[in-house]
Amino acid sequence: MTRKELIEKLKASGSPVSSTLRADYLDVNGDAGSCSVQYDIGNEFTSALGMVSAGIVAAMLDDSLSTSGALLSGLDKRVITLESNIHFAKSPPAGIFRAEARTLRIND
Repeated sequence: MTRKELIEKLKASGSPVSSTLRADYLDVNGDAGSCSVQYDIGNEFTSALGMVSAGIVAAMLDDSLSTSGALLSGLDKRVITLESNIHFAKSPPAGIFRAEARTLRIND
């Protein structure tokens, strides 16, 4: 599939998570199992202090990783995260975020 076809198929999948996080696929590569995704995170995802929740940051990372895995499988498999460790240095304010992910292999 071409890059454009992959992006259209991802958009058509109607992922509730991607829609909620307002994901925009900037670049995808099925052969490399990689993607670049932009998220538009508004104030509805912030704490009372105006910082984006750590859970929302984790959701963006998980969404981009599962997308890269799906791309590597030719969009034939659903990929789930079994374990994830994220270390936060600072909470970010609302805004535009970009995640770049690559899946190296999928175990069957």
